[in-house]
Amino acid sequence: MGNEQSMEENASVRIANQTEIPLVYVLSMPGPLYWGVLQPGERVTRQTGRVWFTVTCYPYDGHNEPSEEQRILGILIPTAAAIILAATGGAAFAAATPVAGTAAAALAPLTTSAMVNAAAAVAGAAGTVGGIAHSLQKEFVDAATRCLNKVEKTGHYANGDWIHVRGGIKHNEPYSAWKPMRFEG
Repeated sequence: MGNEQSMEENASVRIANQTEIPLVYVLSMPGPLYWGVLQPGERVTRQTGRVWFTVTCYPYDGHNEPSEEQRILGILIPTAAAIILAATGGAAFAAATPVAGTAAAALAPLTTSAMVNAAAAVAGAAGTVGGIAHSLQKEFVDAATRCLNKVEKTGHYANGDWIHVRGGIKHNEPYSAWKPMRFEG
């Protein structure tokens, strides 16, 4: 019985949000299979089986989780391509290339460029007083951009170990001290 429990624990991906902002986590292969939102300080354990995943985390803006359509396309498109390539002996590869490129663009992980552009617009509207204000605005936008970029890695993470997400915007620290988000563990 104890051995079964440790095998179950080892067939899971565990993510801990140790930032001060809500994060979307996505486990994908080749499209998103598991995802959710982690509030600051929250942890999640997903029972996945012992497989390889791409683990991605990025700031949550209220509506930027993967959709069910992205999940379905992430499974159907590679499967259909493999069947077509096998059936045609690879002759359909040239015809499938534009479709694969379109699917890759549609399934690309979401970025925070919209949030950064919004921050730049707000900072731009508030800071057009002079050169110093412009310089501070640029430093702030650069710091926010650096700290809000998604983090991603691919490998065998369904081993029961914790993946800690750290860095990002800190509420009680000057923006010059903010560090980019990163995975640890």
